[in-house]
Amino acid sequence: MNKKKCIQCEIEKDISKFDKDIVDIDGYEDFCIECMKKRFNLSNIYIIEANGSYKIGESKNPDKRLKQLQTGNHCWLKINKVYKNIQYAKNVEKLLHKRLNFCHLEGEWFRCDIEKIYKIIDDTLKEIKNNRAWYSKNN
Repeated sequence: MNKKKCIQCEIEKDISKFDKDIVDIDGYEDFCIECMKKRFNLSNIYIIEANGSYKIGESKNPDKRLKQLQTGNHCWLKINKVYKNIQYAKNVEKLLHKRLNFCHLEGEWFRCDIEKIYKIIDDTLKEIKNNRAWYSKNN
């Protein structure tokens, strides 16, 4: 079992508790995921689906958010996809809403091909990752 020490909490943890998408020299972040969420205010971008429409939102707990939205909603809602541990997630959500404006319905709901939504989100996240310094200064 591979272990690594978090530089924030200074606890040695299993390597699975470190993010491999944000890499350091050894291929993993130096902060455990729990400390990263606190330190960098990480959250999630989610896609919730209802009858061919999609809600793009931000939440630290998408399952809880789904339950909140389901209450009083006549449509059956389900989580389609969650992009986890996104830095500046609230700003990313706003940017995604702008980029998806062509298929905007109402509020945070959109209707278009889900593959197109995935592509826009994936491309936006890649763009932000490649330009993180610029993005953090301008959002």
